[in-house]
Amino acid sequence: MVTKNPEDVKGLTRLKEVSAEAARFYGKQSKLREEATKKIKEEAAKLGATIILVTTDSFTMTPVNNVVMEGTAYK
Repeated sequence: MVTKNPEDVKGLTRLKEVSAEAARFYGKQSKLREEATKKIKEEAAKLGATIILVTTDSFTMTPVNNVVMEGTAYK
């Protein structure tokens, strides 16, 4: 599960910081966000996490559009 609400992780064990990036030439923001979300979930799953608190979720629009997600994995 991915959340931006800190209340969702109260009482859980903090594991590690995780991040993901998706980039494409003139890529659509929605598709890049889906790809970055999938990557950050995979990264957290390797740690055995059940939820990710996203702290940074940014989109940069240039010829190479990209989405960067950073967060903390919890169990």
